[in-house]
Amino acid sequence: MKSSSILKTHSETRRRALPAGSAGLHAGRQGCNFIGGKWERETANGSLFENRDPATGQILSVYPESRRQDVDRAVQAAAAAFPAWRQMPAAKRGEILLKAMRLLEARKERLARAMTREMGKVLAETRGDVQEAIDTASLNVVRR
Repeated sequence: MKSSSILKTHSETRRRALPAGSAGLHAGRQGCNFIGGKWERETANGSLFENRDPATGQILSVYPESRRQDVDRAVQAAAAAFPAWRQMPAAKRGEILLKAMRLLEARKERLARAMTREMGKVLAETRGDVQEAIDTASLNVVRR
């Protein structure tokens, strides 16, 4: 089998589009987009996709299939929120980043295992990915 065929087959297994309105037909959980301070289950096109465990094919969750329109809204919301973040005292921003870092530390193993299920990476690598996020938050807390 050619590598392009393997990639195509893997891609089709991982992300199978679902018709709009079929969110209740899956075995896993439904994810959301976080835009403008709100969790949103719907996207501009209303479509969903399945997130499957690459090792077993089991449906882990279903997510909104975001398109350019959804990304543009998210970027606009982030740009609108930035001035308030920028005006927040550095110590308060540091507290928020420290809390995020501590949450990542407390949930490191659970997050790493979820990432392994979703991406098919080895557990040691996903543990390293979570540690990198912890280190990034820590570095930003120290620099503030």
